[in-house]
Amino acid sequence: MEYGRGLIVSIAKSEKALSELSGKNTLFVDSAQKIYRFFPANEQITPEPSAAALLDEIAEYDVVEFYADSNFKVLFRDDSNDNALVVTNQCNSSCIMCPCSEGSRRRPSQETAEHLCQIVEYMPTDTRYLTITGGEPTLLGRDLFPVMKKLREHFEDFTEFQFLTNGRAFSNPDYFQQFLAVIPNKINFGIPLYGYSAETHDPITQARGSFVQAVSGIRALLQHGCRVELRIVISKLNRDYMDGLARFIVSNFQGVSHIAIMATEMCGAAAANRGDVWIDYQEAFQASKNAIKLLLSGGIDVMLFNFPLCKVERGYWALCQKSISDYKIRYYDTCRSCKVRDLCGGVFRSTLRLTGMKLDPI
Repeated sequence: MEYGRGLIVSIAKSEKALSELSGKNTLFVDSAQKIYRFFPANEQITPEPSAAALLDEIAEYDVVEFYADSNFKVLFRDDSNDNALVVTNQCNSSCIMCPCSEGSRRRPSQETAEHLCQIVEYMPTDTRYLTITGGEPTLLGRDLFPVMKKLREHFEDFTEFQFLTNGRAFSNPDYFQQFLAVIPNKINFGIPLYGYSAETHDPITQARGSFVQAVSGIRALLQHGCRVELRIVISKLNRDYMDGLARFIVSNFQGVSHIAIMATEMCGAAAANRGDVWIDYQEAFQASKNAIKLLLSGGIDVMLFNFPLCKVERGYWALCQKSISDYKIRYYDTCRSCKVRDLCGGVFRSTLRLTGMKLDPI
């Protein structure tokens, strides 16, 4: 069988799944017999041993995209609550601590609305959570609207969506109104804010005017009753004005669902700019501690993302979330003796590799 770049298929490993997926491009995988057969063409393929081993591991109803060289990537895992629809790799900000490389953010995107809608069509309709992300998703422009409409129509009512964006496009009233008209009901917007002014925010995004646009976009979302989560990645660049940022949020953004204070993921641009951005988890927590109190006293919930428990004071453990994607989590050898390891979200594997930081078992 010849299949071109970007052929999307669902995985079946039983006759029941094959029947349920009838009408869609499906790859039937019989790991015991080493049979890999495409439907509806009913043609057998012989993948390379490494590819066959990966196909044997993935689960029924997972969605994969095959390429002309017989390689593939997994687009959706049925047993995961960490699935994402990546709209584009491009971004109109260039955050100095971004976990993506600058090159990847500048590379032209090859995604189209039609292709993204096709990916959505292959996802199970009873999916519990889905993140829409990039790069910056709104760089798809008005082509994003049919994708959002497809999300709204394809999934069942209980599906919850997380839309990760810098919020800048929502400062355009015309674009924002058209966007609102097609979004699903249960959608949360995750928007980064790194400072309390253009002078403190824009040097981190390396995009002049990004603060003004982000603030305008956040206000527009809140005014229309949208659920908004503000994300603060704490680094050496903003540790000294976390209190000022907290006061700004309390004064200007009552109604946000919560604030996520996030430790830096040390890969991509963050790794390249390590000397400018990296601070230890414990230092990051201490720099955030008073800001957390200010936010809580202002009636705004706070979560701590990417922090191992041993770097956070015990009284703040309830704020810590298991926020790192499963495939990125690592623990130190010393963590084996930790009494709270099962409660701890670990650390990024890239951070573990790059910083040589030590964790202290509890």
